[in-house]
Amino acid sequence: MWRHHAVWGAGLTIILALGQALGQDTQSPTELLSQAKRNLRNDSKGAQRMLREIIAIINMDPLGQQYEKTKAEAFLLLGESYLNGGRIADAVTQFDSAKVLVAEEDKIYIRAVENQEEIGRLFRPLRIKIKNRKIPLLSYIEGVKIEFLYPKRLEASQINRLQILQDPQRYREDEFFFGRVDSEGRPFLEIKYFPVVTFPGRSVGYSLLIKGGEEVRRYRFQFSSAETQPLEISWEEEAGWKLVEKVPEDLVKLELLEKYRFKPARALPVDKFVELRIKPRQHIYIPAETHTELVLQDSEDSGWERAYSIALYVLTGTAMFLGFWGAR
Repeated sequence: MWRHHAVWGAGLTIILALGQALGQDTQSPTELLSQAKRNLRNDSKGAQRMLREIIAIINMDPLGQQYEKTKAEAFLLLGESYLNGGRIADAVTQFDSAKVLVAEEDKIYIRAVENQEEIGRLFRPLRIKIKNRKIPLLSYIEGVKIEFLYPKRLEASQINRLQILQDPQRYREDEFFFGRVDSEGRPFLEIKYFPVVTFPGRSVGYSLLIKGGEEVRRYRFQFSSAETQPLEISWEEEAGWKLVEKVPEDLVKLELLEKYRFKPARALPVDKFVELRIKPRQHIYIPAETHTELVLQDSEDSGWERAYSIALYVLTGTAMFLGFWGAR
């Protein structure tokens, strides 16, 4: 019997309610974990749901610290199930959660590290650039319809990952998000955890199929540990894509006339101050949680040079700008 000598407060009531929802109100988290293990092979989604519920039960238990090892193993098993199903980013998060609960010499920690090393061996970021139009930074493609033809010799987790990328109902918006720029200032999208061909011998590689109406465009590319060059494609109108701008919560965007040149008064990290010029405007992205000072550089109005302070208040969800340029 799973019993605690504790006050029967709201927290314990919730724990019992979760236990009853599982139909296991007399079982401890450790016993529930054993049941989840038995279900992993035959009912992976049901086992995943049970593992998440076990973690929730332990988190809400006033005496849950005694089940830290059980919780760590639940995180580990959940991560391995996500990995097998192609949910690689979710798997990495679960492994990280497992590692912080146990010592480095613990078997759970060692297994979590081995799984993460396996992810590093099987998956790499794939960069895609658009070569025939200017793309605003911090935007994503909506309504993308793509298909990857891939080598037959891939691991099951790699194939499952590709199936997720090809299903608009399953991948996330940020899978096709232009969130970074290259050394030439060109935005590119980066698909994290794209399967790497690891089998020896020359592979036929991948083909990216972009469908628009009755026309299909094919882009062949290699993707192995030795060949991870960016893939350049054309944006075809008939593909039916739509570009939507989405500025992350930790940044604020300013749109200024191109004739003005602003620089931060103090050096900022590369990913915290980004400039992109798309005539007739320039787009500047600055941190939302700090007081940022921009200095007007040489321009047609060089006599107006002065420092403008920009106070950004994220608590209210607004930004207050001092200046004359009419940023929006």
